[in-house]
Amino acid sequence: HVRAADDRTANALPRPIRPLLSVVCIRWFDYWSDPDRCSDYSTLNDGYFTDLFDGPMSMYKLLPGEYEVFTIFIHGTSDLLKIRPDQLRAVLKGRNVVAWYFV
Repeated sequence: HVRAADDRTANALPRPIRPLLSVVCIRWFDYWSDPDRCSDYSTLNDGYFTDLFDGPMSMYKLLPGEYEVFTIFIHGTSDLLKIRPDQLRAVLKGRNVVAWYFV
């Protein structure tokens, strides 16, 4: 006899202790300035990122539960200079690490 709670646990995707992928996503802070609902090219459009993270070929669909994303919003070059790679790397748990720059 299997209780409902046990059944849900049995069907859930296993959570890896260490994610397969860590993504550092560096974005321009003004992501709301593009009024269009979505865009295939504008990194100022939040719809671009919705598709990237949640779309049909996104990490969510291809690597469910196996990734982590850290987003850093920047205002200018001085913000980039404040990023400490050694400290940033220390918080990333993924076996693989990638940085995406959308500035």
